Amino acid sequence: MLLLSNSTSNSSPNSADSKDNPQPELPAAARGAPLLQQQQQQQQQQQQLAWNSLQQQQQQQQQQQQQQQQYEEQQQRHEQQYEERQQQEHCEQQQQRREQRQQQQQREQRQQQQQHEEQQEPPQDEQQQQRLEQAQQQQRREQQLRP
Repeated sequence: MLLLSNSTSNSSPNSADSKDNPQPELPAAARGAPLLQQQQQQQQQQQQLAWNSLQQQQQQQQQQQQQQQQYEEQQQRHEQQYEERQQQEHCEQQQQRREQRQQQQQREQRQQQQQHEEQQEPPQDEQQQQRLEQAQQQQRREQQLRP
């Protein structure tokens, strides 16, 4: 039985020691260390979030600037294409007017030439009369040349 009581008393041998030698309390700085570490981690996380947010804003600004630049370049191309088309149409219209003027001048010249030729040519019956006289003169010459 004594053994049994010994074993029971020995079941918690450190219990007396822990009462006699209590664990020393951590100094205030050591107790605050986990709290300080937690605050630093939170601060780092907030800084990281702020940094990520700033980077996101910068990326968005860059995208917006790129989109704006692309839009402006596209507008410039459209305006340039429009101006080129306008200029081309203007040139084509000028070319058409020149061709029309040339055609008109040619028609007028042909009409003038035709009128001039008509004025130079004797009427048809006069031509026949002249040919007849020429033929008669030719016959007379031939007769004179014959012995």
